Amino acid sequence: MTLKTCMAFAITGLSFVTTVVLAQSAPSQAQGAFAKEAYEIARNMNGLADYCQRKGYIQPGSVEDARKLLPMVESMSPDKSGGDAAEAYGIKGYVLDGKRPPVQLAESELSESEWCQQAAEGWRHWAAQLAR
Repeated sequence: MTLKTCMAFAITGLSFVTTVVLAQSAPSQAQGAFAKEAYEIARNMNGLADYCQRKGYIQPGSVEDARKLLPMVESMSPDKSGGDAAEAYGIKGYVLDGKRPPVQLAESELSESEWCQQAAEGWRHWAAQLAR
């Protein structure tokens, strides 16, 4: 894994975690917007996990790991209106941020397969952290 790749994935994960933390501590109106964004990001990740697994790049257990993040976000009672669209983008292989393909998100020499495998490692890590 290259430094550039690590940073791209870390930024994506950090963005998700920051959104969740801010949503939990923000005033109620702002909390709603943060919770909605966190929900859409989590749903997009679920779609990307499905995409990667359907392409044969990752194992079904990686999809399960990605899905473990959603209940944490749902506990904030987000507006779920954009969730289906966000997941649909992921299922097509697009990252919600700018609707770019995963390879472009990483801005590196990664193939789709490599991006998916590294994302799966990130989902495994986050799922393990949530289990603690």
